[in-house]
Amino acid sequence: MMGNGGPGSAYVFTRSTSSWTQAAELTASDGVAGDLFGNSVSISGNTVVVGAYGVMSNQGAAYVYAKPAGGWTNMTQTTKLTASDAAAGADFGGDMAVSISGNTLVAGAPLANGNGAAYVFGPAILTVSTTAAAGAHYKAGGKVPIKVTFSAPVKVSGTPQLTLADGGTAKYSSGSGTTTLTFTYTVAAGQNTADLDYASTAALLLNGGSIKGLTGNAVNLALPPTGTDGLATKEVVVDTTRPTVTAVSSTMAAGTYGAGTAIPITVTFSEVVNVTGTPKLALDAGSGAAAIYTGGSGTSTLTFTYTVAAMQNTADLDYSSTTALTLNGGSIKDLLGNTAILKLPPTGTDGLAAEKIVIHT
Repeated sequence: MMGNGGPGSAYVFTRSTSSWTQAAELTASDGVAGDLFGNSVSISGNTVVVGAYGVMSNQGAAYVYAKPAGGWTNMTQTTKLTASDAAAGADFGGDMAVSISGNTLVAGAPLANGNGAAYVFGPAILTVSTTAAAGAHYKAGGKVPIKVTFSAPVKVSGTPQLTLADGGTAKYSSGSGTTTLTFTYTVAAGQNTADLDYASTAALLLNGGSIKGLTGNAVNLALPPTGTDGLATKEVVVDTTRPTVTAVSSTMAAGTYGAGTAIPITVTFSEVVNVTGTPKLALDAGSGAAAIYTGGSGTSTLTFTYTVAAMQNTADLDYSSTTALTLNGGSIKDLLGNTAILKLPPTGTDGLAAEKIVIHT
């Protein structure tokens, strides 16, 4: 491997018989000119560490990469390491100052504190993923399994947690003594996202517990950059938003109608809904006037039909109140099963009232 100027790169070559072939070019996810990324490199098994002592005014950093199952070509950055007492000018990760062997990584900072220092890092996080199906949808109460894989086995005490970008929290549930910890995210009301991911690279919190190597050595809890991990790439959807009524109207022309007339009334929701049974809409024409659901399940617009009966009259047909839409033993839910909010717009302001339909029997 070799590095160039700033921001810099590192190159992975593999040997076949007597020739070498470039397999990957590594760059820092946050690289800028002057980082000197690639000034020092080390490899152990399927893990590569690259130093960049020019980062943040020579504070320095080391970047760790893992070889994917498919080969070196699509290597991904798993973590960024910095000194716990990082300071400008320390040259952390400088010339020949990073080395990795098995589960231990050492990074030198020759100018730290005026005397120099070396920093030892234990197991690090390689990947974050989920066994949920790609594009899976979850509503409130749903449980999403999230896997955090380390470079070496770790032991856990207490209930560490992973803060998620939608405001939720995944809590540790199993895996102590292995390389892969399982966290469970139980979706709560008000949590929504089109692509579930953790909140930041610092989202894994001990929460009063601990995560350590099997010998008790410290573990680096820095996560891969958000949006690049195996969780984000599954594009898991969390949707706890309940459908709401956005409009009520009719395709019937303005005019006067008598007993026996069938008047269609449409109720539009904020999203696609599924209907069971025969919900109904109470109307202001008196004598039990109501429109009964007749179609539209699987769309965002439901049709109700009002058949005018004797003794029903009104100078301007409208529903009876904002609570006039009732389930009548049925149901109205979105595709995930979130129950619809049935509250209607204020009477007299909706599209049905605006049609000026007169009922006279």
